[in-house]
Amino acid sequence: MAGTLTLRQAATLYNIPRSTLSSWVSSGIIRRVEAGRNGQRSLLVESDVIAAAKWYVPGPGRNRRANIKALVINEARRAVKAA
Repeated sequence: MAGTLTLRQAATLYNIPRSTLSSWVSSGIIRRVEAGRNGQRSLLVESDVIAAAKWYVPGPGRNRRANIKALVINEARRAVKAA
């Protein structure tokens, strides 16, 4: 179908995690045009994906706490070495 993408295609083309795209579909930001048997395959409206991709800003991800903890530990080690 012209003007539609699968979830995987949209994620790959616009570098947006599939979980984010799924969340946007659930909340109505991106329209789902067609679902296959038992909802196994969804086609997304490409113009909706493009519009959402324009304002998408990647977050720190699920490992944010681990990353912050590593930064704090590294800063503490540098302070100890400098002293």
